[in-house]
Amino acid sequence: MLLLMSSRAVPDERMGIAAGLFFTAGEIGGVSGPWVIGIARQNTDNFGLSIGILSTVAIAAAIACWIFNKFGYLRHERPGEFR
Repeated sequence: MLLLMSSRAVPDERMGIAAGLFFTAGEIGGVSGPWVIGIARQNTDNFGLSIGILSTVAIAAAIACWIFNKFGYLRHERPGEFR
């Protein structure tokens, strides 16, 4: 949330909308994550597929952060913050 607040991708007047979308995505992940892992475990009788799913999501998130950083969306440009 702090990265979102300090990035130049979200203007100050849209911060409430961005925070709502951020928490919505978190809640969707909090509900669907255990559900998907439970289904994978139930269908395969082990946690191998579940760990693969978690690893894939983590790698995708790392790639997304790298891309956002490369194009400057995660750089802090507001004066006085996070220096």
